[in-house]
Amino acid sequence: MNTEANLDLGPGHAENRRMLPAYEQIKRYVTDRIANGTWKPGDTIPSETELVKEFGVSRMTASRALRELTAERVLTRVQGSGTFVAPRHYESTVLEVRNIADEIAARGHRHSARVLTLETSDDPEAIASLV
Repeated sequence: MNTEANLDLGPGHAENRRMLPAYEQIKRYVTDRIANGTWKPGDTIPSETELVKEFGVSRMTASRALRELTAERVLTRVQGSGTFVAPRHYESTVLEVRNIADEIAARGHRHSARVLTLETSDDPEAIASLV
């Protein structure tokens, strides 16, 4: 595979490629393949040895790129097995807030509620929290 032809770094990419350190070029190559769907979560990516040959860099340079992508949770590395595209991590979780009365009824119990105290307050913090 010819990396030079496949590594598109945007307008003026040949100039941009020369300006990026080699390990950044490898990182960009890997992240571009993941972003465009060529490699999906769980897929094996090329080994350090393959990246060394493909990019004409030292093993230390290829290792740095993979190590940084692993630290960024883009890749997972398993000694003796290879390097894989990490599962996607989502920034937020959907949280469902359910009605407690419905939940209690669903368990076969009876829900009840009663007011223990009803009074006015002149506490400014309490009033501010209700507004």
